[in-house]
Amino acid sequence: MKAALTIGNFDGVHRGHKALVETITEWRRAHTGQPEIRSLVLTFEPHPIEILKPGTFVPRLSTLKDKIHLLQNLGVDEVKVVPFTSTFAETAAKDFFMQHLVRLHKPAFIAVGHNFYFGHNREGTPGKIIDWAREAGISAQLVAPIEADGGIISSSRIRKLIMDGQMVPASRLLGRDYAITGEVLHGDKRGRLLGFPTANLVPTAEGIGLMCTPARGVYLSSATVEGRTFASITNVGVKPTVSQNNQLTVETHLLDFDGDLYGKQLAVEFRDRLRGEQKFNSLDELTQQIRKDINIARERLSLK
Repeated sequence: MKAALTIGNFDGVHRGHKALVETITEWRRAHTGQPEIRSLVLTFEPHPIEILKPGTFVPRLSTLKDKIHLLQNLGVDEVKVVPFTSTFAETAAKDFFMQHLVRLHKPAFIAVGHNFYFGHNREGTPGKIIDWAREAGISAQLVAPIEADGGIISSSRIRKLIMDGQMVPASRLLGRDYAITGEVLHGDKRGRLLGFPTANLVPTAEGIGLMCTPARGVYLSSATVEGRTFASITNVGVKPTVSQNNQLTVETHLLDFDGDLYGKQLAVEFRDRLRGEQKFNSLDELTQQIRKDINIARERLSLK
């Protein structure tokens, strides 16, 4: 079966990626009278930079599972994960095009982004893909970048915003709130002793890298577990008031939730940053601030 395909890393599946996917799905719909064509997204795992530059770790905007799910939700018929290895990276650009695109996937149409480079020493450019495709009788389109807030939307730009704690602009570029998903593990239970039990989340991502972690501080958030979503506040930091081990944790207090979360999968969506991380003089001061944070969350999340 022939394919309308696009290729890239697609970390986070942001608005720029969505434009690429919409290009192939719209082309496929416009050519339904031809022999059956599937829409296909090719993505890489692990992140190519982690192979090309050993020791480099890319903070992920999505797990592989979530990336596939997000792409499928955009109407893609198939998402294929291409293992990115050092051997694969040595493939000459033209060989990559002929072997991994034309012969293996039989494209009738190829959509390529402005910043997709491929093959040995990144010799393959978006322009070359367009030229080679047309020489092979394959329709092809270079998809222009999507701009927002004064610049081109990119995964690296979104990562920087998140690591700076700027969740609102990050959400605009992503097209949704940034989320971290993981299993709830046992922590020191200090939050429960203070009267504000928290879910201790360990962010995970397939491959070499870990999930992109927002800057230290307290965030307005929403938390989803077993299909139920709760307003929440999330602390990202080392808990300087009560701990001295400097271990970074992501802890979420679900408002109006009563139950056991241990061992369950929790998805935390970050809405906005309330404040930076603080060290308080006493547990009483900390408790008072948590109450203030919760009241702000109730007001801003319209839960009063």
